[in-house]
Amino acid sequence: MAGLNKEIWEKQIQERFIPSNDFLNDGVDYSQFTTNDAINVPIAGGLVQAVFNPTLPMTVTTRTDTNNAVTMHDLATQPTRVTNPEKIELSYDKMESVIKSHRDSLSKAIGDRTLFEIAPTSDTTELPVIAATGTATAGNPRPITKNDIATLAQRFDAANFPQGRTLILTPFQFWDLVNNDVALQNQYSYQSREGEITGVLLYYYGFKIRMRTDTPNYTQTLTKQAFGTNDVNSRQAAIAYVDKQWFYGFTPPKMITTQTPEFLGDVFNFYCRFGAGRFAPRAVGAIVSVFA
Repeated sequence: MAGLNKEIWEKQIQERFIPSNDFLNDGVDYSQFTTNDAINVPIAGGLVQAVFNPTLPMTVTTRTDTNNAVTMHDLATQPTRVTNPEKIELSYDKMESVIKSHRDSLSKAIGDRTLFEIAPTSDTTELPVIAATGTATAGNPRPITKNDIATLAQRFDAANFPQGRTLILTPFQFWDLVNNDVALQNQYSYQSREGEITGVLLYYYGFKIRMRTDTPNYTQTLTKQAFGTNDVNSRQAAIAYVDKQWFYGFTPPKMITTQTPEFLGDVFNFYCRFGAGRFAPRAVGAIVSVFA
């Protein structure tokens, strides 16, 4: 292959970095169910009324339960070709490196889609979406403030959501918050070791604080955009949830490979089944960095 025979290559190829999926530890792993077409989660109806000093006979009621169906998705990487001359003449293991990039791509896609599936579509009582109120110049996103996090915590409390809560900030939101609060700076320094291990960087207003570069985008009017949308109307959002109130699952990635004489090498990709969702339409929220 032209250009390979006389060139010198470093043996260690520099891989690309991908966003952390540490937050998946906060959900429930339903991977054993992903071979089915859908995961059905029954949602209990309202609480039975408690009556003091009841008049007999009491009124008999029934409870209506609902079903939350989460459809599985097919997830595949784009096929890649590695030629025999590349495998033979390159000083680094290109095949192994390309395989790793496929696995990393699947991992990123699973993390991105999981956050998208559990994030609220718009503001409701049990799926609160609020706008950030930090100071920003016109045409720039508003940072998240301590009061914004407190407001979201109050919305969670008002809906009787349990403790064990997490808030995932984008780097812009996280560093603006920390850089403007000495107490958070000190806590971040103290928590740095734990953050390296667990991905939890801070604790604030009852939330574990995580950071991820990619979160679902919303519009200026606090409506979630379609998956993968990133345009002039996109606004960064921090996603909050109650731990273990959502789930995800995926099958072991399967490598599909063929040896193709016309390409003089191997063509391969990876495939898996994936799904994610909330157990019920509640216990998740968002803070959107709307433009000033």
